Amino acid sequence: MNSLLIGLLSALATSCSAALPNTDVGHVNEAISISHDGKSILLVDATTHQSCTIATGATPARFSSDGSAILVSAGAYVPKSTLVHCGNQALHPIDAPAEIGALADVSIPGNVYVGMVLVDAQPASYLAVVAHLGSTTNLVSLPGAYIDTLPISALRENAFFYDEEAGPFPLISRDGRYVAVDGNPDCSAHAKLGVWDIHENKKVVLNGERSAVEAECRGLFEPGPGDQGSR
Repeated sequence: MNSLLIGLLSALATSCSAALPNTDVGHVNEAISISHDGKSILLVDATTHQSCTIATGATPARFSSDGSAILVSAGAYVPKSTLVHCGNQALHPIDAPAEIGALADVSIPGNVYVGMVLVDAQPASYLAVVAHLGSTTNLVSLPGAYIDTLPISALRENAFFYDEEAGPFPLISRDGRYVAVDGNPDCSAHAKLGVWDIHENKKVVLNGERSAVEAECRGLFEPGPGDQGSR
């Protein structure tokens, strides 16, 4: 990441020191809450009432869009499965690469994460890195994606709003193939960012009656058979 982007990140961090709220957040029939000292997460669902200590602290915290992970900071996450079986062991979050900016979403089954790189501080404007877990290589080069070979002026032309506290947060399909980096699964031809097919490096554009297109597009992000058990 070049020095200008690092400076922009520092400027935003100074003005927005609280990245995410310390409140209860939920996913489907699950919920997590943060202890008053910010060091533990309580996971509650139909079968689980488990409290786990996070070695680096857990403020703030929220579910990933598919529920497979819990983001415990703007740069780290813990798999939900480790919360279920933490016992008396403190959990050590998995750090996302610093080069990808703010960690915005993770799909463990899909082996994909989304990072947001700040390219303008006023107003806060970002571009997305969509990469495999453990990698920093952007799998997408569409408008809205961060491409480190482009000049900052060109990058800013396709930047979009993102708030680390309030979102909108990205959506990743369970199979890791599709992503809506602005959290809006819009497959219409006029969508600004729309839905990206990560494998094909192209936008998903569906044609037909509006309600049918919307339903089909949302369906790309619905859990498949057997997925509920991993949430």
